[in-house]
Amino acid sequence: MKKNIELLYEEFLNNISVKNNSKKTYMGSLKQFFEYIKKKNIKKPETITVIDYIEFLKNKELSDYTITNYIVVLKKFFSWCYHQGYCEDITSKIKIKQQAKGFRKKTLTIKEIQELNSVLCKDNIIGMRDYTIINLMIRTGLRTIEIKRLNFGDIKKTGDYHIHYIHGKGRTGKDEFVFLTKKTYSIILEYKNKLKSLHIPINDNNPIFFSLSRKNYLKPLTTRSLSRIVKNSLSLIGLTSKDYSAHSLRHTAITLCLLGGATIPEAQIPARHNNINTTLIYAHNINRMKCAPEKYIDRII
Repeated sequence: MKKNIELLYEEFLNNISVKNNSKKTYMGSLKQFFEYIKKKNIKKPETITVIDYIEFLKNKELSDYTITNYIVVLKKFFSWCYHQGYCEDITSKIKIKQQAKGFRKKTLTIKEIQELNSVLCKDNIIGMRDYTIINLMIRTGLRTIEIKRLNFGDIKKTGDYHIHYIHGKGRTGKDEFVFLTKKTYSIILEYKNKLKSLHIPINDNNPIFFSLSRKNYLKPLTTRSLSRIVKNSLSLIGLTSKDYSAHSLRHTAITLCLLGGATIPEAQIPARHNNINTTLIYAHNINRMKCAPEKYIDRII
């Protein structure tokens, strides 16, 4: 290795053409590997080092998806190093496990959504906030990062309708929007009225969903906090497995669009999928259940 691996790591991040959010993801993935070889006192990593590292990740009980993402970034890093003439590509013989088509997170049924809304407490501001977050995610398909970035000034009225401008995943600004149905907007309005009654400031630049703790009072909730709010809420109705998370609410929103009669191109709009094939996966999953060929077996046996 002609350069210190830490220096290569920094140079790699400075030279790759990806957005800052992706760079942060790359940084986190690579740090895992560098910490591993540092603990093992490995000065010159080889292919066997990467193989052992993969086993190390498996023993940490990380998901196949997470492990694959770590290795994909590692392969990109060492491929870049090789083409720069810095070192061998020790990952070239490492095969990446093919990701299964479909989604890892489950969607909620209508009954589960109704049950969830019935158990969420709206008597206090924290309960009202969490209720609004859950419903906004189910009704619009927003991601946690998009929920975090919402400000009161992002809600605009156009004619008889309200829309909410958002800073979407991989975007540089708030150049997309979600449509707020009358029901969805009424939930947000109820939450705003609750804030006003408690004399909590509501300005255009204030985050809609904020922390009420002393340390982070009125600061935007982090994505980790939002994920925890959703997980805790889902646990109230017994949905405690790893198959349910904040992303389940996004899957639920897109699935409900299709079940409600939206065409695939129509469902692609609120989903904001760049590739319609991603939206097609939702339609495939629905049709797989509705038209399961296994049903024909019951007719024979």
